[in-house]
Amino acid sequence: MKGFTTIIAALALLALMFSGLQAQDDITFQVNMSVQSDEGQFDPGAGDIVVVRGEFNGWAGTNEQLTDANTDEIYDGTFNISTGTSPQFYKFVIVSGSGDFWEGDPNREVVLTGSPQTLPVVWFNRDSVANVFVDGTVLFQINMEAATAVGLFDAANNDSVFAYGSFNNWGPNDDNFLMDNIFGDPFGYELNANINAEVGSNILYKHYLDRDDTAFDGWEEPATQGGGNRIVNYAGTTTQTEDMRWFMDIPNEGVISSGSVTVHLSVDMTPATALSDPFDPAVDNVYLSGEDQFFGWTQGWDPQRGVQGSLVFTDDNSDMVYELTMTLNTPTYYALVYRVCFGETADATTCEGGGFDFGKSRSRYIWNGSSIPTDHTFPMDVYTQDPPLVVEPHPHAAIVGLEYDLPGEVLPATYSLSQNYPNPFNPETTIQFSLSSNSDVSLVIYNALGQQVRNLYSGNVQPGTHRYTWNGTNDAGNPVTSGVYFYKLNVDNQSSVRKMVLMR
Repeated sequence: MKGFTTIIAALALLALMFSGLQAQDDITFQVNMSVQSDEGQFDPGAGDIVVVRGEFNGWAGTNEQLTDANTDEIYDGTFNISTGTSPQFYKFVIVSGSGDFWEGDPNREVVLTGSPQTLPVVWFNRDSVANVFVDGTVLFQINMEAATAVGLFDAANNDSVFAYGSFNNWGPNDDNFLMDNIFGDPFGYELNANINAEVGSNILYKHYLDRDDTAFDGWEEPATQGGGNRIVNYAGTTTQTEDMRWFMDIPNEGVISSGSVTVHLSVDMTPATALSDPFDPAVDNVYLSGEDQFFGWTQGWDPQRGVQGSLVFTDDNSDMVYELTMTLNTPTYYALVYRVCFGETADATTCEGGGFDFGKSRSRYIWNGSSIPTDHTFPMDVYTQDPPLVVEPHPHAAIVGLEYDLPGEVLPATYSLSQNYPNPFNPETTIQFSLSSNSDVSLVIYNALGQQVRNLYSGNVQPGTHRYTWNGTNDAGNPVTSGVYFYKLNVDNQSSVRKMVLMR
């Protein structure tokens, strides 16, 4: 009998221990779904639910559903995830009739402590800022006088200009975005475009020229942007008006109506010899690629845009500096938007720059500070594989209505570092600086503790204005948390620091 009692006691103890073992890994998960509700991504009234999936349930199923008992939009649930491994990885998932919406990387994790845990409330997808889309309008305006002067645009011949961008899926050929002639202004055109976007977000756009003969239509390559997209920060109102722009950023002062103009270009090709598919001066030619088809049309280039097989740089003294002289046809204009390319033939080349953003091409102006010269030498270029490429300050910045506070007719005395835009920001921001001379530069992001977060750029930079975008990730590519950050520009032996705020 005593032995039987001992067995019963032992079994009871084992049951108690087993019960405690099962309870020790009870985890209470909590997630705030208010942002997703505000953005329309999560609608419990329509049957949407939020679940937790991880290693403990094979990253599948809906048994681990979280609920909101007190309707505060914080969903919670307690589940046993005892699996014998620690830490446990998991994510929250919205399950709806249209499919499953998972949080982005990285996985969340919980370390098993041997006792029940209540995890802190977190934001679904680490997003604490609602991207609320608001209906509004933006009045776009364009001046076509200079384009008319060089023969690009003829209203009497039914030529048309459109505004296309991220707000209308970039068109083209939708008459809803045709710009109408401004009453009383023979060269002014406008479009009051309906926009649905997040307040404070950047709207990207360009103008599109539609000529009646259909033989020559296409997108502008704005010189102020290095051929990249124009940008307007959306106010979310029905009264927002963009400053008057000039097509291709060419004002009347930039028209070369007659006469002969000769330009001299040069490029140091040394950096191209270090590419994975390097430049070989023994077999490769160096070509000019005209990135503005409208300029190319004024010059009779074929193709109007792209690598020009007839415009070949030469290196007569084998110093890796290649030179090109061009005599321009007139009428034309003073902005040259171009890239440098190399290859054995013009049909198979590697080109610097590219993409859609600021500095995808080089922009330089035939301007001596007061007028358009008949003979002009550009500063020497240095082959730069990745954008942004050099974008010279516009000689008539105030006239063409720059989107950003770029320097006007002169470069800064040494350098300048602008406030990032937008600020605060989410998910990305643009940092701009200007240089007066070729300089060794580093642009680094630091957190509030002074620890390096991201090295945006390190290397030699040519004179001009440059922009870099930070998407809120560290050097490892992982998103950083909300908070105050600092960006530091080092130029040779000098430095400047500015503060910015990331709000997720």
